[in-house]
Amino acid sequence: MNEPSPSPIITLEPAPKRWADLLRTAPARPEATPLRAALGLPTDRPVVMTGHQAEFWHAGILAKHIAACALADGAGAYAAHIVVDSDETDPGAVRMPRSSDDELSAHVVHLLPTPPAGTPPACLPPAPPARHEAPPTLPSVVEGLAAIALALRRHAGAASLGAQMGLALTELMRPWAPLPAPVFSSRLSGTAAFRAIVERMAQDPGACVRAHNAAALAVPEARVAPLAERRDGAARWELPLWRLRPGRARARVFADQLGDIPAEELAPRALLLTGFLRLYACDLFIHGAGGAVYDRITDRWLPEWLGALPAPTAMASATLTLPLQPGSTPSVADIDRAAWTSHHARHDPSLVGDEPGAREKASIVERIRAARSAGQGALPLYRELQAFLTDYRRRHADAIERLHAQALSFSAARARAALAADRTWPFPLHDARALDALAARVRKEFP
Repeated sequence: MNEPSPSPIITLEPAPKRWADLLRTAPARPEATPLRAALGLPTDRPVVMTGHQAEFWHAGILAKHIAACALADGAGAYAAHIVVDSDETDPGAVRMPRSSDDELSAHVVHLLPTPPAGTPPACLPPAPPARHEAPPTLPSVVEGLAAIALALRRHAGAASLGAQMGLALTELMRPWAPLPAPVFSSRLSGTAAFRAIVERMAQDPGACVRAHNAAALAVPEARVAPLAERRDGAARWELPLWRLRPGRARARVFADQLGDIPAEELAPRALLLTGFLRLYACDLFIHGAGGAVYDRITDRWLPEWLGALPAPTAMASATLTLPLQPGSTPSVADIDRAAWTSHHARHDPSLVGDEPGAREKASIVERIRAARSAGQGALPLYRELQAFLTDYRRRHADAIERLHAQALSFSAARARAALAADRTWPFPLHDARALDALAARVRKEFP
């Protein structure tokens, strides 16, 4: 329980010494100045941006925010982050390890009410955190859970659950990534630049959707579904927008609905979100590994649809595990062999050392084959085989049960090993010294 934290492993692409040059290659656009001013971003220096959903994310996501700060510090830029409060999440769910004796499992504490299906945090009111009790676990996990609850309580007066989460996250990561208050995806609709994009969609929705779908088809590894081009047998264009309403599930938006939806109820879906930010709000956007893949669609879509090249991207990620002890872990081959043996021992006497029984079963099976080859009925022999197996299982019940128990034990050991290697625990659950090491490791890579 008090083992030292594993060393972080980081991934930064391209090499960080090139990131400052990427900042300077972003296309200049007149629309960027009023948009940045409206979002509280500076207009006199480059902006580097990153972000994630409104949930308690892992240390690999924290690495993106650390990298943004490190780049800004060295390049005279401004580091900003966006909280995607228009996505479906369960903000108050904190997944943590439960560790006692030789047992290791995952446990979820719900600090906030679980949102109704489909309802994003932007559409829900804030809430004070519920009373909670950590399961038996690492000291850093207990402390981290308390810090999360305290941050949520401090911001329980925010405008929405999404705002509460965004401000709490900003507070919690400040020792390693001192960032200003976040931009929220649900609030972009109030800007002139976003309204102009929506108007462009309304004028020719087919051009927007066809370009989007062609780009998605060209990057199949991103697994982005195409936007609907037809519905009920008629042309009806699905736009890359969400409709957000207080207390309600978010809804897809079709072009023929735009005239009936108030502008402030619109929010961008994933590709349009990062695309819009890369067009107007920042000069470099830092993705994690997943976003770096799907935004290759954006790099094709926006030039084709708008004739505009978005700002460049970089990628930052990290692996940091908690110092959990999985106990003795058999090899994968041993685990698979135990499962196979447990399954087949019910039918094969040789697996429990009953060689005479194995010969007797083989004799019955051979007689069944001979009868079938001769065109004779084998039903009596099948009945004999079933009676033999029933008697065999009775006589060797203890040995068969031991093999089954070993297979279950090995399977549990595999699950423990997977939890010990898990990199997705919320970052506040790590010991501060481990996050210090992560920040130092990331910052060392930047000039």
